[in-house]
Amino acid sequence: MRPYDATIRGVAGVRSTRTRQPSGSSDRQSMTLALDLWSYDDVRAHADAIVTRIRNGSMPCDGAWPPAKIDVFARWVDTGTTA
Repeated sequence: MRPYDATIRGVAGVRSTRTRQPSGSSDRQSMTLALDLWSYDDVRAHADAIVTRIRNGSMPCDGAWPPAKIDVFARWVDTGTTA
């Protein structure tokens, strides 16, 4: 399993594409309007913006992350966003 799959997807709370939202859409369908958190390439391409948003609390939409969780993601970005 790649580091992204084992660590970052878990920290980011990326759930199954089958998880349904109240609107009836899946988690993935809801997010792909902005970016695809299930895609390593998409997250890597937007990593700096994601770090900025999780640090200022505007992402994720369901509530701010605790500092330890932010640190894990920021470390992944700082060390080269390895797959």
